[in-house]
Amino acid sequence: MITGTALFGMSFPDGTSLPIVVDLAYYERDPWAIHLEFRAAGGRVAWRFDRELLAAGLCEPSGEGDVSIQPLADEMMVVLGMASPEGEARFLADTRELTSFVEQTYALADAERAQAIVDEEFDRYRWPRPIH
Repeated sequence: MITGTALFGMSFPDGTSLPIVVDLAYYERDPWAIHLEFRAAGGRVAWRFDRELLAAGLCEPSGEGDVSIQPLADEMMVVLGMASPEGEARFLADTRELTSFVEQTYALADAERAQAIVDEEFDRYRWPRPIH
C-alpha cells in the first residue's frame, strides 16, 4: 500500500479556489486503481479511478465522462474534473506531487505485476458450478 496527502485547490467558476486536503492511496490488491479521499467540511468524499488515467493526464488531456485530467500550460499544475449525479467539481493539483505518487505505485506494481495480481485473484475465485 502507498499513501500520501496532497493539498488540492477546489476551483470555482468565479476564479476563486478553496484548499482541500486529499488523501491518496494505492492498494496492491486493487492494482489498476487510484483512490482519492477528499476531506470536505461535511465529511469525506471518496473517488476511485484508473491509475493509467492519472498517469496519462499528467502529460496530456485524458479521460471523459466522470473523470478528466489535463495539465495546465505551465505544466506545474493539473486540472482534475469530476462529475457525479450530485454535481461537478474541478480541482487544481501540483503535477510534481501527483507524478511522485504515480511513480511510487508503478515501482510497487508495474503493469505486468498488476496484471499478475488480477490473474491470481481470478484464479482463486470460487466460480459457481454449472447447472445441469
